[in-house]
Amino acid sequence: MKLSVLLTPKPTPMIKDLLECMYESIENAVEDYEILFSTADLSEKSIRWFSKWKNARPIYVENRSRAHFWNVGFKQVSQDSDLILFLDLDSILFQNSVRKMIELLEVDSKLGAVGSYMNSGFYGVQQSSLNATDLEDLANAVTIFEDERVNLKTFAMFLEGNCMLIRREILSKIQSRYGFLIDDRFSKNFYDDIDLSVKILLEGFFIEVAPTYVWRLDIENSITDADKWNAEENFQSIWGFSPRYSFLLRMEILQLIPDLTRDGIEILEVGCAAGGTLYVLRSENPSAKLYGIEINSGATRIASMFAEVENIDVEKIAPDHWQEKFDYIICGDVIEHLVDPWTAIRNMRKMLKPGGHLLASIPNVANIVVIERLLNGHWDYKDAGILDRTHLRFFTMESIVKMVQSADFQNLEIIYKRLGIPNHLLRLAEEFSERFNIALKHFTTFQYIIDATK
Repeated sequence: MKLSVLLTPKPTPMIKDLLECMYESIENAVEDYEILFSTADLSEKSIRWFSKWKNARPIYVENRSRAHFWNVGFKQVSQDSDLILFLDLDSILFQNSVRKMIELLEVDSKLGAVGSYMNSGFYGVQQSSLNATDLEDLANAVTIFEDERVNLKTFAMFLEGNCMLIRREILSKIQSRYGFLIDDRFSKNFYDDIDLSVKILLEGFFIEVAPTYVWRLDIENSITDADKWNAEENFQSIWGFSPRYSFLLRMEILQLIPDLTRDGIEILEVGCAAGGTLYVLRSENPSAKLYGIEINSGATRIASMFAEVENIDVEKIAPDHWQEKFDYIICGDVIEHLVDPWTAIRNMRKMLKPGGHLLASIPNVANIVVIERLLNGHWDYKDAGILDRTHLRFFTMESIVKMVQSADFQNLEIIYKRLGIPNHLLRLAEEFSERFNIALKHFTTFQYIIDATK
């Protein structure tokens, strides 16, 4: 097996130490490797210094875009390379980092790409904290971290681009299909990795996070909010949907399915977006019969890789379309977007088998953050959250219970999901709870997760 590393240099005060860690991790994993590094951020002196390292050679590129380097660099990797490691030089590899990523790919031929856990990232999906102060502490902490997660599976719809290992054959297919790996419009090192991840999914492969760790140096981020919005607009113009909402994995809802791995279980996800939750279901249970409903045709294209997905409006679906078909219907953050959620829920009940479950998450408009703003005369719609500008309906726990019971569901169970609340608002919530004799959880809950039985 041969590994090619596409190394994107970043301004960092620890180049020598980082390279030593990188080489140790690579040599601990494979005997045959090469390292191709971008010259865009390096002086002539640094280029000469880098070139002296074992199996390293420079790639002269025209600009500093990581997407541009990936496109140019991939064309220059050795023809006999089996795996490509995309690596930013502000990332510290540890002894087992590369080996554990390779081992994961070798175990499952359906896996096309793997990443790692990390201390920080642009998107937060792979983020996990470690308690360490220096490089030696980090190495010890990572060993413990890896031992604790040796049997843990972490699925992902996309990977952070600072460290991701991808099969060469998939990248060759992508290069052939599109003429490039990454669209050069992603010139600010943002969404370039998600763009590539989508292409991997569309080739029919899964993505996973390996039980290992990479430490990212705390270097000032030069990406502005304007850069992020431009990247999102580019992504949406290419794929037809926004990645901010469409790649969510609703693990907290899946935890409510005790027989998830049962042979032939039938599950419908309403508002499945790009299919993140269906993706996990398919990975956990290949025998499951999975279905989705999604109004966005761009997202439907991705979700259809994992399930039978129909591009329709849930409010327009007739109950006899799937009469008494499903064991579970998942409805994550959908109810509040509907014009008539009461009728939609009654229709969903008719699509459930006797004893089937409706699993839904609904935001709590009585959250203390909203109440405090309202008391000060503000009702401001946002791009996300409880007052998302696309929400048409608002619910408290009482109105949720009434809605579900009016659809003749039984055995309603409710989970209270709480997010961080500033101390001064928590004190206000406690005061309201005491003064009005209302349980504190009604003010501190951000979102209700319900399990209702037919």
